[in-house]
Amino acid sequence: MAGINFDEMPVMSSSMVYTGSGMKEVKQYINVGSTVSGLVTFQLTIDGKNSGEAIFKSVLGITATALLSATTAGDTPRCTPRALSADRKVLTVQSSQGGAAVTIAGLAAVGVDKWVPDGTKVYVTVYGE
Repeated sequence: MAGINFDEMPVMSSSMVYTGSGMKEVKQYINVGSTVSGLVTFQLTIDGKNSGEAIFKSVLGITATALLSATTAGDTPRCTPRALSADRKVLTVQSSQGGAAVTIAGLAAVGVDKWVPDGTKVYVTVYGE
């Protein structure tokens, strides 16, 4: 079975799920993007362009994961949705990782997060109606 090449196009599908009050169609958008200054922007439209028709009438959930090798637990990348436009067409995800610990007045302090390196791949899945 051939793998999906996310660099060519996003994957969109829909399925029926039981919501407790009946069956409902839930759409799924899956894509990957590369970070610039810790940010990745995804166009949640049918044609992948900002001017296109929005895929979702409402967003039910967003999952984002960065692919980055880490040498310590503190270096493990973290992703979070930063912004979703009111028209549900543009999703911005930010990704950071732990930085070096800082010593202040002889006491070790927690390191300050830094943005992941540019070009880090971020995989996103969006669920909605």
